[in-house]
Amino acid sequence: MQRPAPNKILKDLERDGIISIGHSTIDITDPKELSDRAVTEAASPWAGYAPSDHD
Repeated sequence: MQRPAPNKILKDLERDGIISIGHSTIDITDPKELSDRAVTEAASPWAGYAPSDHD
């Protein structure tokens, strides 16, 4: 099993409205949710990334 690619993680965060990706910027639009996800990821790096998500 592979770790999720950074671009996939960024696109997921953008889709969920947590960040906004511009030409050369990444804006945090929901700092609380980003913080919550960071804590969850630290506890379980695979949280939210089932093998079917890597297709």
